[in-house]
Amino acid sequence: MSNDIGERIRLLMERHPLKSLLSSLILLNNVRGVSDAIFKEANGIPENTINLRPDRGMASMVYHLPDTNTILKVGKTVKQNEVEALDLLHSQTTVPVPQVHEFYEKNGMGFLRMSKIQGTSLANVWGTLPREKRDKVISQLRGYIQQWQGLTSDFFEAIGGRPCEDGFFTHWSPSSQKILKYGPFTSRREYNAGLVEALRNSRPTGVRDSFPEDLARRVSAL
Repeated sequence: MSNDIGERIRLLMERHPLKSLLSSLILLNNVRGVSDAIFKEANGIPENTINLRPDRGMASMVYHLPDTNTILKVGKTVKQNEVEALDLLHSQTTVPVPQVHEFYEKNGMGFLRMSKIQGTSLANVWGTLPREKRDKVISQLRGYIQQWQGLTSDFFEAIGGRPCEDGFFTHWSPSSQKILKYGPFTSRREYNAGLVEALRNSRPTGVRDSFPEDLARRVSAL
């Protein structure tokens, strides 16, 4: 998908606001393995795009675009902070992360196109690797983790000074009927308190009597 194709997607969104965003992508990017409703809107699905996550459940959709050998990730949880995290790792470490080619958000959906890193999935070969190669992989992973653990900040936050948006903090509040935001936090103590608050606010009915207070105490003591 070239930058021109990306612009065509955006124009199509503007011209057909009632169409599913994904159906528009299908028309331009040959997406396979989507829902029946989207299939009907798309009037057929061309052949060459590969759905890498056909059984995704509630997760983001991920597609391989062979014409440009890039990856397209689409979903409500695909956010700008993911782009910035990839850029940070790319610039500050040797961790092999994809290069971001394009990102934008539309109607609550994020669209991230990035390079495809060549290689074989570790899950597909781990069982057949000899011990010395497994040890080498483990050593590489340890090195990558040490590199990103070495990146520091004065605050607990998403990159750019925004609220935390990982799975612990992103949830719908039954009591306020909106998605709550937490952070940035100035200390680990504040961060731990924010975690406990998020746990409390995410209770299905907002009722506190079933909240695991022992968990709250353990988190607060970290």
